[in-house]
Amino acid sequence: TLASAGRFGRLVLANADGELVLGEVELATRSRRSDFGFWTGTSDIRVDRMEAIAPDGSVFACRALHLDGTVEEADGLMAFRFALTARGLEAAALLDTRLDAEIFGTRLDAAEWGRYLAIRRAGGGDAVDFERLVRAGPEIGLRRLAMTSPDGDLNAAVSLAVPPGRRVRGPLTALGAATGEGALTVSPGLLARLAQSSEPLLQAAQMLLALGYLREEDGSYAGRFRLERGRLEV
Repeated sequence: TLASAGRFGRLVLANADGELVLGEVELATRSRRSDFGFWTGTSDIRVDRMEAIAPDGSVFACRALHLDGTVEEADGLMAFRFALTARGLEAAALLDTRLDAEIFGTRLDAAEWGRYLAIRRAGGGDAVDFERLVRAGPEIGLRRLAMTSPDGDLNAAVSLAVPPGRRVRGPLTALGAATGEGALTVSPGLLARLAQSSEPLLQAAQMLLALGYLREEDGSYAGRFRLERGRLEV
């Protein structure tokens, strides 16, 4: 077991890929190494200000960054949840944006997850036994993604669940066996701002609008989807 609590007044990490500057960092963790070789427990990290500076001089910055995470293991299954909030987010296309996001996963086989992490640590690639990993019928997804900016708002959520006992050999067959649903709403102004920084994103947005997968509702673009038995309804 391992527990930690502390504070850094300033922390700078630099290498050939750029520089990460963290101001006033507070952290608190309580962890236990599971029988399957990975760490479980809780972590709480708060950063007053963060700046990531790329070699070309571009900057990704935010204030009041808060990362809250939990990893659990019981009866041979693992689950995780990570929540992230930040204010004053500024990047190539974003100005003074507030972010609130949470990802989750449940009922993943703990032994296979531990084996996968051990292979990655040994530099052996991404080999994973998907049939074993999803034997108990896991669910994973993005519980929420909320962005609020002067250009408008974005809200999204998505979840995928694989029924227990399905014979899946890889990510594509796992996706084909899964059921899922999701929703997206985005203000036209924010979508245009995001598309400014990425030509592929601009093309994807134009295609979704042209096909009717995103439609105007109450002044925003909205889309919903459902996945079942390999069929995607948008």
